[in-house]
Amino acid sequence: SSSGTTTFCSGDSVILIGGGGTSYLWQPTATSTSSISATIAGTYTLTATNSCGNDTATITISTVNPPAVNITSGSSTICLGDSLALNATGGGTYVWSTGETTNSIMASNEGSYWVSTSNMCGSDSAFVNINVDSVMAFFTNDVYSGTSPLIVNFTNSSSSNASGFFWSFGDGTTSSGTSPTNTFQNPGTYIVTLSVTNGLGCTDSYSITIIV
Repeated sequence: SSSGTTTFCSGDSVILIGGGGTSYLWQPTATSTSSISATIAGTYTLTATNSCGNDTATITISTVNPPAVNITSGSSTICLGDSLALNATGGGTYVWSTGETTNSIMASNEGSYWVSTSNMCGSDSAFVNINVDSVMAFFTNDVYSGTSPLIVNFTNSSSSNASGFFWSFGDGTTSSGTSPTNTFQNPGTYIVTLSVTNGLGCTDSYSITIIV
């Protein structure tokens, strides 16, 4: 039998009490007293002996570590409009700063996120800061309509962190220039679109209509 619970926090102990014989041997400690102090998780076997023979009994001890929570996210920066999975490990039950109680949440807003966890042996918390990045596409043009062939000059006014440009003029031609010029040869209505990216891979686009 035990003097207390057989599941306890790491570093604690429980007294295991043997009976039913005149001499005793505990394994795996090789102790020959009738009772021992158990601190390590595992199965303890007691062999009791008297003049008529011997008998064995077993008891299993479990230990619980204090929680040590950790947040994994894969990244600390996301693009505007995207979301990022925050995963908590190292605990049993979780409470996030958002009020959610699952081990994983989705973060889409900039700011600090924390999670706390607890078990019978204590509690722990972890924090992560999420940054939101963005890029803005924008341009102006000198004319919106005219007769063919219509030459239109485009001036790129995208945000300063834009590092990649792709123009689609709607007439089958494209450009990767910063501020290109396009000649519309045939009458029609054309959607001109500028798509931009930044160093993180965030994207944005802006479109206007040209009538020839």
